[in-house]
Amino acid sequence: MKNEHGSAPSVVGLLLVGMLVGGCGDGTAPEADTAPAVLAEVSQEATTPYWDTPKRDHCRSLGLRQWSAVLLNVPWGQSASSWCQRTPVTIENRWTGYPRACIQVLWNMWGEFDVPDSSCAPWWDTPKRDHCVSASHRQYSAIIRDVPPGMTADAACWQTRLNVQGYVVSARRCSADVLGQWWGEFDVPDSACAPWWDTPKQDHCVSTTHRQHSAILRNIPPGGDGLAYCWSKPLTVAGRTASARRCSADVLGQVWGEFDFSDSSCAPWWDVPQVKGCQDSGRQLYASIIRNIPPGMSAEAACNSTGGTFGGQRFARPQRCKADLLGQWWGEFEAVDPQCNPVTECTDPAPPSDAFAKVGNDGSVSCDAFCANRDANWGARGTCVKGRVNSGLHAGQCVPCRDVPAQQGDTNVTCYCRAPAVGFADLHNHQFANLGFGGRVFHGEAFGPIQEALPWCTAAHGPGGVGDLTSYFQKLFTGPRLERLLPGHHVGGYPEFDGWPRWDNVMHQAVYEDWLYRAVQGGLRLMVMLAVNNESIAGVVQRAPGVDGSDMQSVDMQLDAAWRMQADIDARAGGPGKGWYRIVTTPAEARQVIAEGKLAVVLGIEVDDLFGCSRTGGCDAARVEQFLDAYHARGVRHVFPVHLKHNVFAGPALYSPIQWLLEVPPQRDCSAEGYTYLHNIVWPPVCSPVGLTDLGRVLVQGMMRRGMIIDIDHMSARAFDDTLDLVEPYGYPVVGGHEGFIGISKGSSRHEGNRSAEQLQRIRDVGGMVGVILHQGGLDTVDTWRGEGQPVVEHRCGGTSQTWAQAYLYAVKQMGGRNVALGTDYNGLAGLPAPRFGADACFDGKELEQTSRVSYPLSISTKTGPSRLYPSMVGNQVFDVNEDGPAHVGMLPDFIEDLRRQGIRNQDLDPLMNSAEHYVQMWERAYAAPKP
Repeated sequence: MKNEHGSAPSVVGLLLVGMLVGGCGDGTAPEADTAPAVLAEVSQEATTPYWDTPKRDHCRSLGLRQWSAVLLNVPWGQSASSWCQRTPVTIENRWTGYPRACIQVLWNMWGEFDVPDSSCAPWWDTPKRDHCVSASHRQYSAIIRDVPPGMTADAACWQTRLNVQGYVVSARRCSADVLGQWWGEFDVPDSACAPWWDTPKQDHCVSTTHRQHSAILRNIPPGGDGLAYCWSKPLTVAGRTASARRCSADVLGQVWGEFDFSDSSCAPWWDVPQVKGCQDSGRQLYASIIRNIPPGMSAEAACNSTGGTFGGQRFARPQRCKADLLGQWWGEFEAVDPQCNPVTECTDPAPPSDAFAKVGNDGSVSCDAFCANRDANWGARGTCVKGRVNSGLHAGQCVPCRDVPAQQGDTNVTCYCRAPAVGFADLHNHQFANLGFGGRVFHGEAFGPIQEALPWCTAAHGPGGVGDLTSYFQKLFTGPRLERLLPGHHVGGYPEFDGWPRWDNVMHQAVYEDWLYRAVQGGLRLMVMLAVNNESIAGVVQRAPGVDGSDMQSVDMQLDAAWRMQADIDARAGGPGKGWYRIVTTPAEARQVIAEGKLAVVLGIEVDDLFGCSRTGGCDAARVEQFLDAYHARGVRHVFPVHLKHNVFAGPALYSPIQWLLEVPPQRDCSAEGYTYLHNIVWPPVCSPVGLTDLGRVLVQGMMRRGMIIDIDHMSARAFDDTLDLVEPYGYPVVGGHEGFIGISKGSSRHEGNRSAEQLQRIRDVGGMVGVILHQGGLDTVDTWRGEGQPVVEHRCGGTSQTWAQAYLYAVKQMGGRNVALGTDYNGLAGLPAPRFGADACFDGKELEQTSRVSYPLSISTKTGPSRLYPSMVGNQVFDVNEDGPAHVGMLPDFIEDLRRQGIRNQDLDPLMNSAEHYVQMWERAYAAPKP
């Protein structure tokens, strides 16, 4: 038999029991003295039953385990079952209780105890790591173990939680395998289940700041939408994170994401620059091809928006972009370079002591505009000296007046300004030349309704302008080009103006009142209006009715016209003295008119036979004095003793073939004096041998006594010396109203009509003044001037403002920095500067393509008048100095701005921009000087 607590009793055990109970093995009872010994021994032990060491058995139910033990020391003859039921046991020092059941097994009484035991719960075998079931969870599976009696494996699976990776989870699914083992499936959070991007591939640039990277999305959970995961899963590259810009599946079903990451290497960049040389701006030109242009961006756009460093200067973008024949785009950068221009506004970064600081320029306008209040009232008005960048790409650096800081990445600038200029003077203007030369050949009136004053010129010049031979010959002299070999010109006056006014057309009105007023708005404050004529021309052309062509008739007509124009403008302005055109006869009057922002007009005379005095007779000293009184009474204050022809007062400077057409002048060899003008290839350089005559001395001294202005231009070198010898003892000033200069001249331009440095010194010493004629010559006749402490404007565009700049800077240096004005010679048949751009660019020689254009509106910084000036509009035409040059007098402000564009500073232009005041001061000295 077999009991619950052990195997079947052994044979030996059964025999021992029989011996104890029934006697010896031979069937006899035990000896009497043996049993009492045993009993006595037993009686000496404790008489209380107790449990033998408990044995840990199986689990009986969820949370309970059966323990069993044998009850020992049951008193003899007492019921073991009774003692079993009432004898407690302590198991593992943690539980004490009575048996649930008492079972007699052979001679032993066993107790069975139900002890709480957490280990009697079902438990999961080592879990197996399965696949991911979502982007955030992974499936684990395990077999349920130790299912207690009375509990199904299925129930144990559902009720028993599993601890995996620190997560305690219940089964998502329970099922039995073919071996009858129950498996639980659990969803456990697992970051490794999220989709992830494979190693990204660096692709192309998609903009100037971003490059595309692409990668395959891996680890997409079963049943998951790969494209949805692509859109929601960012990618990190080099510490930068971005979401997909595009998601797509390839032919293999792989999901690709495309991402845009910032990448400085995606910006376009400049190839190795070429140094192109010094430019018209006075700066070094660097040219470079733009490279690395991103998709979707044009090369032109990339060029115009890409900065760089050239010549040590940082640029936010190029000044210009150009495409070559290969379609490559070149950026051009002009950097300040002392080799090109040793003196700029920024040569000395410290502001001058007489400048005031003007803050608040956000970089959107130049300091020229900001100082002048061109676009708004930004504070005290002035003339720019320089600027300083406070914030931006060039913080702490100087900025030239004409530069727009924002175009180079600068956003806050302090501008340094001087007090506004008084205004400039034109010392040589023939406003009413239409009344000279016979009164018909020169077309256009100076004032009146424009449709009447400036009609088509067919009546004067014939159909197609073929009768305008003077302009035709002038064109030939200024440079015969194929298109200029044929006579004629467009004749359209108001409103077309398709052929005039032009820089190369000398027989049309260029000083019409509207144009002159624009010059006044741009800073012109004093003009010497010279009545002009040439009897030789008037004698060969068709004259107007009642006109004899004589010098003094022409002078009288022009002086009268000036007074009529003043009256006409006054009437339109509200009465006498109200108009802007004011003829002045004293320095005080001139100063008052200038202070009011109006134009002070000084009347003068420039003719061959002054007062009708000819070499054939008719004039003596007394008559000269009478004429001086008469014309002084008519308002004349500025007089030329001599013009083109040898007259009774002096010998003329010889410099033009026209003079030999008028007459064969007396001449002498003057090569030893440094003159090189050749009338022909046979004769040596020639000058006039005639100085100031006796009657000329009477004229000069008579003018001095009346405080009149003596203009020494057109005098021979000897006449000049004689005149200065007369005035120097009195400190009486003289004027050279429309000068050129030996010091910058070469070839045929070194003639006595131009002033030498020594002559300028003598003019300067008596407090005199010079005006620089607009048309100076070309590349073959005028050198680049390099004056100490002055900017250098390389002369590489002949017959333009660039040529004039050489003469102006030279004159300023020789005159000690003052008393230098314009001497335009408008309407004087002398020609005008050509433009630097367009079809007629650099007409008298070009060595360099010009780049630095004038931009509109202009900034005007005179004490009175407007602060801005828009392009000149004449009828249907808009005039732009870049391509039209100073075609009429109203373009003088534009012409001055063109000088600034070529590197001439405002402080260099101070003598010019204050020349109206300097003329008045000179005139005052003439009044105050001792008289002969």
